[in-house]
Amino acid sequence: MYYPSFNIGIEEEYQLIDPETRELLGYATQSMARERMVVNERAPDADLSDVIRAGTVSVGTPVCTDINDAREKLLRVREQMLELGVANGFKIAGAGTHPFSRWEGREEMVAQYRQMAEDAQMIARRILAFGLRIHIGVEDRDLAVDVMNTIRYLLPHIFCLSTSSPFWNGRNTGLKSYRAVLVDSLPRTGIPGAFASYHDYRTYVETLLRTNSIPDPRRVMYDVVPHYRFPTLLIRICDMMPYYRDVLAVTALIQATVAWMVDLRQHNMSFRL
Repeated sequence: MYYPSFNIGIEEEYQLIDPETRELLGYATQSMARERMVVNERAPDADLSDVIRAGTVSVGTPVCTDINDAREKLLRVREQMLELGVANGFKIAGAGTHPFSRWEGREEMVAQYRQMAEDAQMIARRILAFGLRIHIGVEDRDLAVDVMNTIRYLLPHIFCLSTSSPFWNGRNTGLKSYRAVLVDSLPRTGIPGAFASYHDYRTYVETLLRTNSIPDPRRVMYDVVPHYRFPTLLIRICDMMPYYRDVLAVTALIQATVAWMVDLRQHNMSFRL
């Protein structure tokens, strides 16, 4: 009986904070060449992605074999990012939104997000939000889509455990996660519909590409998707969380839920269709 690896990858979106004003840093770079060089020297375990906009950076762990391995690697990445901040004069914070920094004037973006802003205009420009992305290794693409179809019903419950963005633009929004409101205003976000197979999903993505609806597969940003490049199922419904223990707990729950869905499927059962 076939079972996937269930390997883990954790990507966190950190806030880069001015230590004096507590605002998000007011600059960003088109190229992260210098930052990548510094990170490679100080944080060799970190996978540093380009900034989305001023004051934001995304960092991922290497592939982790289990939750204990993920704990070790996540702690190392966080420690090394804190050291990087000390060396470069900024603080690191983790939450779904910044409580009072405003999005206006923070227009510095790398090409991918500049294109998104051109397409969605004000909807995209106001999204000053920070998320957590969890990769679970499901190498069989059809099996990954099958799990995607069933795990959709449980994602809102998992999401509730991660909420960390009640404040936005200096106001208490009255919501546990205002980040979810911001992100869901973009196209191709939220809980996806069901797909009959991986071929069905790929046909959907290729249709969007062929009709110039999206420039690349990364713009399909549903809360759960088969990753366009890695053999993983990507879950990105969660807010960024400040405490590493919470990140690990939610990650372990997601991994266990995916494993449960796979086990049901291997016994010709399903949680729900």
